[in-house]
This record gives sequence, C-alpha cells and structure tokens, in this order.
Amino acid sequence: MKIIVELIKNLQLTHRFYLLYGVGLFAMALGFLFSIFIQIGAAYLLLLAAVTIADSLILFNTSHSIGCERETSKILSLGDSNPIALTVTNNFPLALNLEIRDELPEQLQERNFKMHTKLDAGQTEVLRY
Repeated sequence: MKIIVELIKNLQLTHRFYLLYGVGLFAMALGFLFSIFIQIGAAYLLLLAAVTIADSLILFNTSHSIGCERETSKILSLGDSNPIALTVTNNFPLALNLEIRDELPEQLQERNFKMHTKLDAGQTEVLRY
C-alpha cells in the first residue's frame, strides 16, 4: 500500500487528465436522461482508467529513467547573470515530452521556473538558462 501512495504523490496531473475524466463523468450524468449514456460513460471511464494505469506503470518502471545533471558555478551572484546548464538524458525506449522544474534560490525571486523539451529515445540535451 505504501508503494501505491508514493506513486500517487509523485504524479503531476495536468488539465488534460481532469478534462478527459470530466467528459466521462458528464456522459454518466447524461445517463439520467438517456440510459445508453450510462454504459457509454462507464466503458469510457474504464478504458481511461486502464490507459492511466498503463501509462503510470511505464512511467514508474525502474529499469528506465531520466538522468539530469546541473552544472553551475560554486557561488551565484545576484547582480550578474549566472549561466546554469542542465544535461538531461532520456533512457526510455520512447520519445518523451518533458516539463523540467528547477527550484531556484529564493533570492532570484522566480517562483515557477520551468522549461519544456522533447527528447527522443536515448537522446541527451543540454538546456541552458
């Protein structure tokens, strides 16, 4: 049970996830007016749950991983630009669209820093900011 709780804590659900499940719930609600929508909504939600579980199993498979290393100077200056490089490696056998969130020091006053990139299978990319 602890493993399932940890997996759920590590998921970051997007608006698309909630929208897709909302469509299924809307179909189930339409079932009060037209009974065929209950079966359609139930089948849709069951299929969506199966896809979600399969996606989670692929994502949390420990034999594949995403590697990341940060290169920065030892001391960061508040007045000057500080070049930082992230080397991201995709060890999955499939292409991934990544959203990389980095927690910057609070002195830099940037709270929601994130970058987007797409990595093919086995590809390494250096992101600089």
